[in-house]
Amino acid sequence: MKRDWLTQSALCLVMVISTAHAAVPGTASPATSPATAPAGSPKDMLLRSDKAIHEHGLEAASACYYAANDADARIAKVLAHGEVAEDAFESAVRDAFGKVASDRAVHAIGDKTTADLMTADEKIEGDRATILFKGDEDPMVLVRVGGEWKIGIAENRKVWIPSGDDEFIREQQACAVEFDKLAAEVKAGKFKSADAVCDEAGRRIDAAVQPPQ
Repeated sequence: MKRDWLTQSALCLVMVISTAHAAVPGTASPATSPATAPAGSPKDMLLRSDKAIHEHGLEAASACYYAANDADARIAKVLAHGEVAEDAFESAVRDAFGKVASDRAVHAIGDKTTADLMTADEKIEGDRATILFKGDEDPMVLVRVGGEWKIGIAENRKVWIPSGDDEFIREQQACAVEFDKLAAEVKAGKFKSADAVCDEAGRRIDAAVQPPQ
């Protein structure tokens, strides 16, 4: 899955965990058996934050990040908008085709599911933590600010933004536009199967992150 934003800065940061408000595959429904992590841990923050994004949108998405300066704030802003857009797409797929299909769609666009988070390697050293997803070479870095874990923009720059801020922002904005379109099309019944959604979503996101001709 080398389209993943963690290694190629290709997609929106809702891709940290995009199905945290749904149950882990193979378990009961979210109402009876939600995915859990040790209280106060980085994984717990990601699970709680994604649920908040699903329910409260942009404000909750913005609260996930720590931006140390204006340049980092630009990145955090575009990522937060992308989170909201991808959450809408994922929710549309889940409503139309079910949770298994939405997890497949998440993977088709290079994202991570709750199950991926729960099997990731978490390491905490003081006020710094890393989460390394299986199959990835580079971990995501979180920092503890005011007692709360947040995704540090500066700490992840080297991996996320190899081509500079402007290109990264262009990619993220292009992805958000495609997620909005896909969500609307799924809701309108354009896609007759989960396979069709996954194929088209993967194609569009791949195209969105290509450099301008």
